[in-house]
Amino acid sequence: MAAQEHQRQPMRPVRALESAATRDAQPGRHRAARLATSEPSVRAMSPGAILDFSVEILMRRFGALVGVATACWIPVEVLGELVLRYGSETGLEMLWVGLLAFPLQALTVSLVSSLVGGEVLGRPMGALDSLRLPLFRVVGVGVISVVTVLATLMGFCLGCIGMPVVMWLLAMAPAVYILEGGALLAATRETTAGGLGSDVVRALRRSAVLSKGWGGLARWLCYTVVGGLMIGPLSAFASAAEEPSVRAWLQDLLSIRGVAFSALSVLLSGLFVGAGYAYMAVNMAVFYFDRRVEREALDLELAIDRLGAARG
Repeated sequence: MAAQEHQRQPMRPVRALESAATRDAQPGRHRAARLATSEPSVRAMSPGAILDFSVEILMRRFGALVGVATACWIPVEVLGELVLRYGSETGLEMLWVGLLAFPLQALTVSLVSSLVGGEVLGRPMGALDSLRLPLFRVVGVGVISVVTVLATLMGFCLGCIGMPVVMWLLAMAPAVYILEGGALLAATRETTAGGLGSDVVRALRRSAVLSKGWGGLARWLCYTVVGGLMIGPLSAFASAAEEPSVRAWLQDLLSIRGVAFSALSVLLSGLFVGAGYAYMAVNMAVFYFDRRVEREALDLELAIDRLGAARG
């Protein structure tokens, strides 16, 4: 019974102020980076607790998380706007634009993972600091995205069950690639740096190992369904502006036309879609930490590291 209560307890980092010397030595960092935590609070969580904690993190760092996700999706919205204005009548160009969603989703997860990792581990970072590692490893994230898409298509060819199984087992790979390739989890025994190919293979393998099991499946299904329910209306709202009748009505209502209306449409569409994908990416990162605790006792490992550091 005590073990079950321990697993269901949500993760809540306890923050404390840094010393004045540390704060003065880093004057230009984000306000969140000036907050350090004496110790992280990493716990295994139920599916509902993962969703709740993800909302808490999203609200805490809303500007940074949604801003990063929006920046990832703006290129898709720009290309979509160009296709609407200059594309052929067949609309085949929109198919290629849609294919960009797969690598951009992986990129969003990788960029968001650093921010979420800092929050979960009690070491919140500024937005610019958290983006350094993902941007340096963006090639690997792209390779993971391509491999995941190809594996998903192969799963689809094997039957209706194969595709969701592949998506479930490999969904965590971008988060693993970023979090276990940087300084946040450098002290854990599972983190080893290698070449691009070995790191990508390791991230895919680690994603499958951490995700497998009924507990992992239940949590993945939960945040995937909830994330889809959130992204669906936001994407529909963004897509509505592409309908000719709605577009004409909005132009008359706002008295904006031409390039100005296109720029506003791109910005708002990217913001709505980015907000939905930001929440899904936060869920993914929290899911990663939950699986590490459940399968590898990451919370105990971090506690031992802190104890050793305090004695040293």
